[in-house]
Amino acid sequence: MIQKPLRPLSKEGLVHLIETSRRIRPATTWIKNANVLNVYTGEIQRQHVALCRDRIAYAGSKEPLIDQNTFIIEADDYTLVPGYIEPHSHPFQFYNVKTLGEYALTRGTTTLLMDNLTFFNNLPLENVLELFDYSMELPVKIFWWARLDAQSRHPDLVNQYTVERIRTIMEHPRAIQAGELTDWVNLLAGDEVQVEGMRMAKELHLRVEGHNPGASFETLNSIAAAGVTACHEAITGDEVIQRLRLGLYAHLRHSSIRPDVPDLISQLLAKGHTAWDRIMLTTDGSTPPYLENGLVDDLLSLAMREGLEPAIAYRLATLNPAVYYGLDDEIGGIAPGRIADILFLEDIENPTPVRVMVNGKILAESGRILQPFPDGQWKKWGMKPLTIDWEASADWFSMDDPGKEIPVITMPNAVITKKSDERLPAANGKIDLRELTDYQFVAAIDKKGNRVTQGIVKGFTNMPGALASTYTASGDILVIGKDDEQMAFTVNQVINMGGGIVLTENQCTLFSLPLPLNGFMSMDPMNTLIREAKQLVALLEERGYRHLDPIYSLLFLTAFHLPSIRLAAEGIVDVKTGDVLYPSRRL
Repeated sequence: MIQKPLRPLSKEGLVHLIETSRRIRPATTWIKNANVLNVYTGEIQRQHVALCRDRIAYAGSKEPLIDQNTFIIEADDYTLVPGYIEPHSHPFQFYNVKTLGEYALTRGTTTLLMDNLTFFNNLPLENVLELFDYSMELPVKIFWWARLDAQSRHPDLVNQYTVERIRTIMEHPRAIQAGELTDWVNLLAGDEVQVEGMRMAKELHLRVEGHNPGASFETLNSIAAAGVTACHEAITGDEVIQRLRLGLYAHLRHSSIRPDVPDLISQLLAKGHTAWDRIMLTTDGSTPPYLENGLVDDLLSLAMREGLEPAIAYRLATLNPAVYYGLDDEIGGIAPGRIADILFLEDIENPTPVRVMVNGKILAESGRILQPFPDGQWKKWGMKPLTIDWEASADWFSMDDPGKEIPVITMPNAVITKKSDERLPAANGKIDLRELTDYQFVAAIDKKGNRVTQGIVKGFTNMPGALASTYTASGDILVIGKDDEQMAFTVNQVINMGGGIVLTENQCTLFSLPLPLNGFMSMDPMNTLIREAKQLVALLEERGYRHLDPIYSLLFLTAFHLPSIRLAAEGIVDVKTGDVLYPSRRL
């Protein structure tokens, strides 16, 4: 439960704030003659904004009292809007908490709700809490989720989800919501840990984020009855309205695997929709290349381009999430008493700010951060290069010919899979894919080197080489290719650099991206990651990748919150039934 206020005021500080508002104490900052968007009424007014340190003391037509120490910002040419709020981010898509926060701030997103999944899955609990404490020191305001399920069947991860561990996360002052609930099927079936997690969330006044793609009205009804308060998975205007009718908030998502905002806005407008107060915008943890145009600022551009009125669009990105999370007396608007998170726009139609004020200080100008954030103690928290004491062997990746059909993992898009039972060609008692276009071997290797899950994937690429990655939902090492020697070579390249992604051909490395924070995250700034990740995407597209985001494809081949078959510790598993379709083998 949040311990408010976010930036506590002493008694003296409150007196000073009141005196500044009454113009009997000089303002510490005077933003002079700006066009100010009032998100509460939808008006744009010509106003003076006076600050007392980090808070807004006055917004109106009268000039504040000033002295020689007052910092004056001439704002005649600017429109001021509140800092944007990103309600659904995954801070481990190559970037990390620090680098995502820095980049977000330069684009005007001053508050982020962050997923704790990777940290909760892989770190001791005390280190997760230390990371949360560190995030409280950053200029951007960071709040956290408390996951209730591992999004994986790996036993080492599943065993982390005890009531005691989850409650400890929920009780942190920056934990603000439970979820997202990727394993909602088991919740509705009465899973004891998840049911108790939902009860605790209610007790602690946390919001609960759902995850219900394609769910029927009846299923959504049950989800709402269980305590879910919002869902970001609507992909049509009708699905948005379904969620609103059940009392849920709806995030309109525009991500690297679901770029839906333009269609959702246009459909809602075509329906004459007017109830926008329970709608928000999110990038849903997009991978670096998709953030090249920004975060929430890009979503606002897309929404307004589809015809959404600017006053409504900005409310979706500021006031609505602030109200939803119970933070609107602190952030989400430019009004007396609020923290001075203020964006300076050249035009209301261009939501990317030229200047970003956070806590009353200018921290970014023209897309450039003025002062880097403090570094985290990554090694102390257990986030360091992977140390693996084995080498992969080619015979781990060859598959015996069973003489009958086997389940093939087909990929109709970046993250959904389907099962196709096929009889595959063979040579010398082994499955042979050399003459097949679009088919490759895929394997997930336990990081301890004890087990490998093998399969065939169709629809990923036509690459002649191999791709290996430690960036996976299960924490296994994933490798895709056609040649067992090349696959072993590529896995060993990843191991030797302590985790990351490697693409090879003919025993040569075409691309490598070290991910020294647990094999998942880089220390590089976002702009560097955008450039490097775009190179990987381009290389894979040249080799036949035709979906939206290969980075998410790598992540989700071992995840268990999407249909239909996935790689698990037991083997190739049917997500819906839990049946093992093709067993793993010990090494």
